[in-house]
Amino acid sequence: MDLLNREELEFLAQSRHRWCVSVFLPTHRAGKETLQDSVRFKNLLKEAESELLAGGVPKMKARELLAAARQLEGRASFWRQQSDGLALFLAPGFFQYFRLPLHFQELALLAEHFEIKPLLPLFTVGGRFYLLSLSQKQVRVFEGTQYGLRELDLQGIPRGIQETLKYDVREAQQQVHSGTGAPGAQGRRGAVFHGQAVGVDDAKERILQYFLQIDKGLRLLNGQHAPLILAGVKELFPIYRRANSYDHLLEDGVEGNPDLLSLDQLHRAALDTLERNSQRLRNQAAARYDHLAGSGRASNDLEEILRSVYQGRVAFALLSAGNERWGSFHPENGSLTTHESRQPGDEDLLNTVAIETVLHRGSLYAFPPQEMPGRSPVAAVFRY
Repeated sequence: MDLLNREELEFLAQSRHRWCVSVFLPTHRAGKETLQDSVRFKNLLKEAESELLAGGVPKMKARELLAAARQLEGRASFWRQQSDGLALFLAPGFFQYFRLPLHFQELALLAEHFEIKPLLPLFTVGGRFYLLSLSQKQVRVFEGTQYGLRELDLQGIPRGIQETLKYDVREAQQQVHSGTGAPGAQGRRGAVFHGQAVGVDDAKERILQYFLQIDKGLRLLNGQHAPLILAGVKELFPIYRRANSYDHLLEDGVEGNPDLLSLDQLHRAALDTLERNSQRLRNQAAARYDHLAGSGRASNDLEEILRSVYQGRVAFALLSAGNERWGSFHPENGSLTTHESRQPGDEDLLNTVAIETVLHRGSLYAFPPQEMPGRSPVAAVFRY
């Protein structure tokens, strides 16, 4: 499992060296296509070597720089354990890779800094999430994006309530009735607790202890900022919330027995839940911007936002998805140059706003262009 957190992104963004190589490759989770992934990776490393040589790096030094990455080329087990995209970063004395639930364009780039723009969807509100699937028989944890779910192998997570507690909820001294079935399930329904008997309270306490064990195993996620979605029988949700210590657990969840859902159904249900939450957060952000517009605490002026984001003033930025603004900005003197189309040496200034917002621990919201406040491509609310 490869989890990219904000601190790692910040380290990559701040790394500077004469020779920084960034490699991005779309990958496959299974099937014969995984064999082609390693071939395409090998070709990308050849491109990276060519760029290094063209940049004046001695041939032996270039090969030494790429040696750690080349060890992955023929490692079959590595290519059988991929997500949707591979991001790899090399510099003298440094090598790190991430298998991530993102679809990348193939890219091998040499610069004096690492390329991190393709990683930004992981840090946009609604861009990435975790899904905790709870049932009596099994517990599963997934990392998800709009593209799909990837099951995580977290050590210390109990695999089922019966296994852990040696206790079958259905046979406890409590009353159980059939509740609402899982979405897409036919004729089968999840168990629902009711009644006030001592046996019910005892069962809930046992379930709470079980959930505390799950929460302990989930502490590997501490430091992440992606929302956590629960999937399970609705009556289990309040019990799990008592055990939860993860800061970004959503109130909404996927209700019903998750074991009755295919992976695609579970993914669609999780996306629906995430979108409801994300839409609510986007609405709140837009309302906050509208409330502060004209007060000095908010702006949709690109130059002012660029100056402010480098000063760490941006609490959150609102960006129009799919838009670009080409030019250059020099934070040392605040000078801005913009162009109608991309010119040599230009950067996408909206990406600059996004990167610096994340690095300064602000929040990032992507809006459809028609929903942007004032129809501006960028807006921001300031901390002060």
